[in-house]
Amino acid sequence: MSRFRIPAVVLAAAVLGAPATAQTPIERLLAAYDRKQEVSSESNAQLERLKEGVIGLTDPAKVAIREKAQSVVFKVTQPEYHETIRAKDDALRPRDPVKTMEKLIEEVRREFVSDADWAKMNENQRDYHRQYGAELFDAIVLLMTDRNPPPVLRLNAARLLVPAAETASPAVGRGLLRLLKGDVFKDDKKAPAPTPPDVLYYTLRACEAFLNKYDVLRPGTKDFLPDQLTELVGILMGYVEKGVPITDVIAVTSRTPAEQATARTAAIRFYRLQAVRALAKARAEGYVGKTETLHPLFTLARVALRDPAIQPPPSVKEVGEATLGLMAASIGTEVNVDVLAYVVAYGANDHFRVRADKTDEMKVIDWKASAQRFTTAAAAWSAAIQKNPAVQQGGKKAVADAAVKIEKELFSPLLQAANILGGDPNVNEVTQWLERIRPSLPDILINDSRNKTKYLVPYPKR
Repeated sequence: MSRFRIPAVVLAAAVLGAPATAQTPIERLLAAYDRKQEVSSESNAQLERLKEGVIGLTDPAKVAIREKAQSVVFKVTQPEYHETIRAKDDALRPRDPVKTMEKLIEEVRREFVSDADWAKMNENQRDYHRQYGAELFDAIVLLMTDRNPPPVLRLNAARLLVPAAETASPAVGRGLLRLLKGDVFKDDKKAPAPTPPDVLYYTLRACEAFLNKYDVLRPGTKDFLPDQLTELVGILMGYVEKGVPITDVIAVTSRTPAEQATARTAAIRFYRLQAVRALAKARAEGYVGKTETLHPLFTLARVALRDPAIQPPPSVKEVGEATLGLMAASIGTEVNVDVLAYVVAYGANDHFRVRADKTDEMKVIDWKASAQRFTTAAAAWSAAIQKNPAVQQGGKKAVADAAVKIEKELFSPLLQAANILGGDPNVNEVTQWLERIRPSLPDILINDSRNKTKYLVPYPKR
């Protein structure tokens, strides 16, 4: 596969739709990929009855779902979704995504069951959602892999992976696993090839959506085997701990070695941030695989504490997303909750420190919005822990104390209505409090009787 070149000054171009030179005149090239799929009136009537749950997943119903999924996905081959950069040029770029792709994504979602609540759907509606997601995924993969399409077409198709994943279809889960493993694309010799960086980014976005919908115990989440779910979570953990596999397929071009290093670091963090966001939706206490049980909670804790073994060091955004994920995780008897409370408070403090210190990183985050997210998450976290029978009284007190402390010192100042930018968070006060409680804490986050050193906490050096 061809290497992607990302200038240091436009690092996000691989995701936002960088121009790509076509091999043939653009008109002929686009004509070769033009696909249209009309939906018959009979199929539309079937779809409405399926969404209402009054009919089951018959063969005609499956045909109707396939027609609808393809009719929406194949729209990305039409001229309104891309344009030439210059007259008489053969390079393409996406049209304004707000006017085109965002509208198309909403069109995909309009075929969901209205106000879908999985627990309230009947089995017919659940079967419809599973099938719709599966057909969406198949149509997307067809467009992305058919005869090496123009990058902009592949990119627009990849963006539709996210709403497909929102259906929580087991077929989408299996497909995302194949994309993560590099089992979808082929090279010129028809051998397996790594998933291209632009598609990989939206695969990670889709993993976040899928885990958010699927990884919650509910009726009807079947056919995605526990081993497959564990494998998917394990790949995400590896991406966070060891890096997303993009360095071999992205060539960063810039004038000096220092600029190249800066750009490459930014690229790694850009992709890893999305892996962190996806892993934060893996909320189960543990994922049982064939050889071991995985604990994404520990991986998120390593990010929140900026474990020196994770390189390049996590960004302020990564720290924030990991900390929010820790507060949403399910907690069992194996977790030392007093240690978890420390890690959450440390991560929150480290996240908001750049706002207090007014460093350059401060400019990349809407701090009031971030404070509101943390306020909501911390309140829910504390409430859930107090009701959790697996947590001892000491752990409940530690979480309650941490939630009150970070709310008072970090979030409340930023949410002051009197100041449009909010007040400065009191990070030094939280730092001193953390230093006082640190000596009394265990060195282990998760107690594993088989390996007593596996989950040693990488406490920051004082």
